[in-house]
Amino acid sequence: MATLLLAGACAGGGAQAQITNNAAPYALAPEWVDDRGPLPGGRWAESLVLPGAAAWEEDTAARARLLYALHNDGFANVALTPLPGGVALHLSDTWRRSPLRALSRASRIALAYLPLSTRTLEIRLDIQDMAGPSYRYDNLPELRRYFSGDSTDAALAKTIHIAHENIQKAQELPDPDYLDRVTGQYADMPAARAQAARQPRESVRSAREAAWFGARGGGVWLQTYASLYQGAPGGGRGYDAGLKLAGQLRVAPGWWLQGALGLSAVQDLPRRGDTATAGLARVRSGLADYGSPRARVDSALIHRYWQAGPRWYFRASAGWYEAMYGGIGAQALYVSPSRNWTFDVAADRVRLRERAGLGFESASHNTALLSAHYRPAWAERLTLTARAGRFLAGDLGARAEIAYTLPAGVEVGAWYARSQDRDAYGRAANHGLFMRVPLSLLLGGAGSVSQATLQFSRWPGDAAQMLDQPADLARTLRSVLRTPAREDDLGDFADLPPGGLP
Repeated sequence: MATLLLAGACAGGGAQAQITNNAAPYALAPEWVDDRGPLPGGRWAESLVLPGAAAWEEDTAARARLLYALHNDGFANVALTPLPGGVALHLSDTWRRSPLRALSRASRIALAYLPLSTRTLEIRLDIQDMAGPSYRYDNLPELRRYFSGDSTDAALAKTIHIAHENIQKAQELPDPDYLDRVTGQYADMPAARAQAARQPRESVRSAREAAWFGARGGGVWLQTYASLYQGAPGGGRGYDAGLKLAGQLRVAPGWWLQGALGLSAVQDLPRRGDTATAGLARVRSGLADYGSPRARVDSALIHRYWQAGPRWYFRASAGWYEAMYGGIGAQALYVSPSRNWTFDVAADRVRLRERAGLGFESASHNTALLSAHYRPAWAERLTLTARAGRFLAGDLGARAEIAYTLPAGVEVGAWYARSQDRDAYGRAANHGLFMRVPLSLLLGGAGSVSQATLQFSRWPGDAAQMLDQPADLARTLRSVLRTPAREDDLGDFADLPPGGLP
């Protein structure tokens, strides 16, 4: 038996990881760490008598401690599968904005509980019950040296193997011989887990579905927004800023509920004075009509996600997409073998929501767009997108987008769209700029999905307008599909950022 003490590294000299032959209680908690550690109690280090390989196979309590630690750090839908000489962890994480940060924390937790004889660790981060890339470590001593500050990004990157072709679909994972949720207290878990392991599969599944909200992959987060419009009716400006409370809940494998409540704090959205019917249908120029009431249900949707193969992702949605529109739609997305190219097609049939009430207006709109997304190998934080097809008003056109994600998580970008038709303003094009800033960057703390969105654009006309789909697959999967192909991509992996940046 051996005791492993594992802690994170800092840029100016690493915290230590040491292996001893005793189980004396010891925890490493550097004062410069301004974030909670991934281990129970917010610790960055653990003092445990690690089991041998045989004991790990026989002792359910040992595996229970690992699962508890993962759930305690916010991971959900955890499955543990044996591998020759190691284990595979399949799990999901809904609140961290950086998948590399989630991968890092899951890796730290695994190393703190797995036998020292473990040779292989494979971790797959799933999202919305869809399988993402699988990260395999074949050199766990190098991983331990990295976390203790005795190795470099470049050295670690050489030991990480990323696979996409041979992973199983999330809906076809082998059912583990124990619950994949933890609902009790830590002190009660060994006995509870051992009892659960002896239960028949149906009983396990029933207990698993009774798990608490957070462990089922749901979550609630805060968003702020500010939109500034030029060229509003009358030649002036318009603006709208406020808060959104967004959330999602996994109701069954592949089925998710998603919604958002909006509160406009400051607003000046000039209303269009004329009632001209020339040009395209009014799909966005009536934006000001939906500015009140200030408190509103922005979206309420049910989604079905699934995969037809390792690189094929699908989504079907129904409900209120946004403040103005609701309906039904579907999307299919394909990821190229190089992961630099992503293609998707989305089709929706929607209606205008009633300005006051829960119903819809009579007029319906059909939209269908084919999109290609490209991340250059020389600039993987850059995403270029081209879209073409039928826009919201029934007009045909194209749209180009560019977005760049800074190391701190700030995303900046711009778009330009053009239609073959003109709206009642005489416009055939629209364009704008945007910025998304993680709230954790402004307020401190862990890097969560909460963010502030800033947008500057022309007053929305009716030409080349798109739906605001909160579950767009390309955006949902974009961060998960980013891989540490170069050593500078491991910035979030170190997990202990200088200056408090997540």
